Amino acid sequence: MTTTLGDPMRIATTLLLIFATSALADEKTARHPFQETVSSAGVERVIIEIPASELVISNGSAREVRLVGTAERDYDGSRDLERAQRIVDASAVRMRMDGTSLVLSRVLGRGAGKRSWTELTMFKLHLSVPEGMSIELEQRFGEVEMKGLFGDVKVDMKAGEVRIETPRRAIRELSVRAHIGEVSTNLGEKVIRKEGIFAGTTDYFNQNGRSSLVVNLAVGEIDIILTD
Repeated sequence: MTTTLGDPMRIATTLLLIFATSALADEKTARHPFQETVSSAGVERVIIEIPASELVISNGSAREVRLVGTAERDYDGSRDLERAQRIVDASAVRMRMDGTSLVLSRVLGRGAGKRSWTELTMFKLHLSVPEGMSIELEQRFGEVEMKGLFGDVKVDMKAGEVRIETPRRAIRELSVRAHIGEVSTNLGEKVIRKEGIFAGTTDYFNQNGRSSLVVNLAVGEIDIILTD
């Protein structure tokens, strides 16, 4: 999947609206919790295909992939509460096998109504995967935090924040790019910072590593930390 820049102001404005509504949610937020656990047997990578989310990925049991999350939507006054709750109750994220890939995708039930109504529904997710599992994230907007030991990792987003902390010994190739924003890459022996329009790409190669880490973000912030 290749990310194109498009209209930077439109992307940035959409991102600000999403997170502004989330920050102001407080008690005026309808919520629907969900969870799912599947066996990790035969799974080589996890693909996340969700339009927008606040996502945390960490290592868990070697025998399973576990997802815990909520669908959330702000509402304006008591009249809008019923509709907001109906939409989130019909919204969830499900996992399905596609060959050797476990795909996470948004599921909308009949109660979600028009597809345009669901655009402001935010998913807050915590995904636990076995050590060494490969991750591919295809998401338009959101926040992503990853901490642990993974296989190949590819993150491709239009706008948001990405923070990844992983052992340096596991990384063979690293490529991190933001079109507009800020990139901080802590390689242990040095920290590389780039910011502004066309912030550029930071590359790293370790012949003793085994995994690739690729992050491509149109607008936002990237923070990569390679630990000892």
